[in-house]
Amino acid sequence: MLPWARVRLRIAIVVLLLASCKGDAPAVTASSWPEADALFHSDPRWLGADGAYTVDLGEGRTLWLFGDTFLAKEPGGTTADAFFLRNTAAVQTGRDPSQALMAFYWGVASDGAPQSFIAQDGDDWFWPGGGARIGGSLVLFYGRVATPAGDPSGFTGVGWRALVVDDPDDEPSAWTPRDATVADTGSIYPGTAILLDGDELYSYAENNDSVHDVYLLRWSASSAAAGDLSSPEWWCGGSWSASCSGGPKVVVSEGAPELSVQTGGVLAPYVMVQTEGYGASTMALRTAPAPEGPWSGPQTFFRPPESREGGETDVYAGKAHPGLTGADIVATYVPSSLYFPRFVRVNYQ
Repeated sequence: MLPWARVRLRIAIVVLLLASCKGDAPAVTASSWPEADALFHSDPRWLGADGAYTVDLGEGRTLWLFGDTFLAKEPGGTTADAFFLRNTAAVQTGRDPSQALMAFYWGVASDGAPQSFIAQDGDDWFWPGGGARIGGSLVLFYGRVATPAGDPSGFTGVGWRALVVDDPDDEPSAWTPRDATVADTGSIYPGTAILLDGDELYSYAENNDSVHDVYLLRWSASSAAAGDLSSPEWWCGGSWSASCSGGPKVVVSEGAPELSVQTGGVLAPYVMVQTEGYGASTMALRTAPAPEGPWSGPQTFFRPPESREGGETDVYAGKAHPGLTGADIVATYVPSSLYFPRFVRVNYQ
């Protein structure tokens, strides 16, 4: 074969490979899902919340974990005189949120008044992170939050907490969560996203700052189910270790304080969903061949209708819910103007 013929042949092969790779990467489309949004309006006292993490409980049941919540004093009440709880929960029955049922849960104080589902510890409160059901145990992650000195309207992370529920098939009102034994992870707080993958429980975690760089640590699933989170392994950049020379390595730069990671699907072995930035933000996904990455840059797939430059609505708390059906990816975000999570259907083409 002549030299130029070889060149043309190689060019043709490259073009065919590129075309094949492009065909293997489906386009992503997304749309609002108002029929599913009704799920969050099904209780006359539960008037909205943020957070909105989910955990697959099995048997068609999905646990929802919410952050700051407005709870009406009486059915039909308004947020003007509602109770303000730092966290609540709900159980969805049915995988398709547009057809499912939802029951909401909160705590009850000794005097009968409503209180947070996970009660405050003195002046500290708890905002939810991710969780996982591991066999007969349910492991839930919460961030410990406090009011900064001199800033009564502010908040700051001061630690983290993990709880184990040994009776997750019961109604949440009957649960008796116990504290797991946790490691001292410094200013890096696990729970940003939780992924059960094989025999390992992974936690994506962010440093307690405004940059939202994401780190990764893991435990054996059996240890986590037993409530022993005292000896994690960290991703050190090229290997896993109980301690990293120079500290743990960032797996995603400028991530988000809340996100989700799931396995499988057409896009990639691992898919991360988040909101980009804060304020007039968009929803984006990243892909990776392994839990530690390398993670792609964010691919924007949806601009919420509430998200407009110069508007007064903040859009945040974007994440996916891999246990739900009705789309290739079922995701939610929270607009501050409505203060209810809103569903997004994400499909591949």
